[in-house]
Amino acid sequence: MPLPAPRGGHAAVVLDGRIHVLGGGNARSTLADHDVYDPASRTWSARAPLPRAEGSPAAVVLDGKLLAIGGRSGDQDFGAVDIFDPAADAWTVGPPVEPRGTAGAAVFCGAIHLFGGESQARRQVLADVLRLDPHAGWQPLAPLPTARNFARAVVFRGAVHVVGGSLDAQVSHAPAGSAVVEALACPIRGT
Repeated sequence: MPLPAPRGGHAAVVLDGRIHVLGGGNARSTLADHDVYDPASRTWSARAPLPRAEGSPAAVVLDGKLLAIGGRSGDQDFGAVDIFDPAADAWTVGPPVEPRGTAGAAVFCGAIHLFGGESQARRQVLADVLRLDPHAGWQPLAPLPTARNFARAVVFRGAVHVVGGSLDAQVSHAPAGSAVVEALACPIRGT
């Protein structure tokens, strides 16, 4: 079943057995669209859109909620963390992070972790690793060995793997032969 409309640079997560696709862009603009695919019925439905149009957000699911983190539109990066409650079909505001787009994120060791990304304002690819503490906000951890944007993070066999990405601002891929996989074991240490 194809997407309801073309898009790229979006985020996608699984929540309650359905695939949520949010943000991104098309040939004309950045999108706030939030579409949900139900594999059981093989249908798409629109849900509450993101609070703003944003491409390249990071997204995770924790405790039955979807979190969209950062993102960008044009030359503007966002630091918003927006929390989607599927029961209410509504977004609420979470603890903001330093503005960035193209970051990787994963739920690991029971907490949300954010990896790298890019600050367009500083024209800098980021190496920072941040953990969201629900009581204290975002906490810095030891940085990635290499700064990366457009990398993705997955949890596999007791470690989070930060895969791919680029070392250069405005570039979405690493050159062939680059060593761009880091495996970080639980717990990830602070700075």
